[in-house]
Order: sequence, then structure tokens, then C-alpha cells
Amino acid sequence: MKLFTPNNIFVSILKNHIPTDVDVIYKPSSLISKELEFNTQAIAMIPSLDLIKNRNLFVASKYAVSFDGLLSNSYFYFIDGQNKIEKIHLQGDVSINEFILSKIIFEEKYSSQIELIL
Repeated sequence: MKLFTPNNIFVSILKNHIPTDVDVIYKPSSLISKELEFNTQAIAMIPSLDLIKNRNLFVASKYAVSFDGLLSNSYFYFIDGQNKIEKIHLQGDVSINEFILSKIIFEEKYSSQIELIL
């Protein structure tokens, strides 16, 4: 069986508990859901918001992994003295989660319409 997953610290920890007969394949988060279209017998760890555009994916009822707060692998870094934020540059393993949630957070918390740059 194939397991498609992002290559991050959390998966590295979980990998020790994955059976050896499972073929772990690392992909960027944004490409994992697409992989499942061609590998229908595979399993994957996908960004949760990918389920919005991939409603045909089967979601396990017994297993799920979610990270937030201090365990999140997404962070905002600010420049000292900057009072207004108009653009955010997203870097690294960017998925739809980082894109959509950044827009929502800055609009609701800071009343700011930001431009996201990949």
C-alpha cells in the first residue's frame, strides 16, 4: 500500500509507527490530493481544506491527525515597526490551508485585505 504524505517533522515522528510494508511517498502538500486521483488504492495525509474541492475522497472514521496552535507548522513573521500589512509572501510547503486561512485571519482579526504572494 502507498501512503502519500508531506515531508515534515510530524510525519517523521509518525513514520516510526507505520508498518514496514507501507510505501511512504513524500509529496508537497498541495499535490497530494491530485495523487489520489491516479492511485485509488492509496492512502494519504492531506490538508483538511482539500476536502472542499475533492468531495469524492473517502475519509477514515477512526483515524485523523490535526495540528494547531504551538504544534502548527505555519507561522507569521512580522517586521518590527511595521503597522500596516498589505502583502504576505507564502513560502515552503504551501497548501490551500495556508492560503485560505491567511485571508480569513487577516480580514477578521485585523480588518485587512491582504495580497498573498506565492
